[in-house]
Amino acid sequence: MEQPNEEKTSHDDLKMFLIEQGYGEKEIGQILQRIAECDNKTFRKSIFDSLEHGTFSLDGLIKDALANNDEKISE
Repeated sequence: MEQPNEEKTSHDDLKMFLIEQGYGEKEIGQILQRIAECDNKTFRKSIFDSLEHGTFSLDGLIKDALANNDEKISE
């Protein structure tokens, strides 16, 4: 899956920083994987917090997610 330009730039910058710090490819891979896991957890928590506080529209998210879905979801 292709990363968005901003995310790819941040990823590349972080990778260069880690190389400059003397980490090897295996270590960098492990570090980047852990960062991705933390990022996903933070994003999930942020979405659920926003839903709980009413600052995020679940209806909008659902409509957006299903906008390109040609199949109807059965109840």
